[in-house]
Amino acid sequence: MQPTDTVLHFTDTVLHLTDTVLHFTDTVLHSTDDTCALDGYRFALYRHYFALYRHRFALDG
Repeated sequence: MQPTDTVLHFTDTVLHLTDTVLHFTDTVLHSTDDTCALDGYRFALYRHYFALYRHRFALDG
């Protein structure tokens, strides 16, 4: 396995975990009335998620 493959595999794992966290956060948002703080947390996760995607495509391309 090349070092780049290892980094891509790690990044894919992080993206999958981030997807899981986002899904959990969305579930919590739908089941609570106090969404302001959670919305801010969710958007922070989305920013992190897209930054990881940009990093992954930079490594892949």
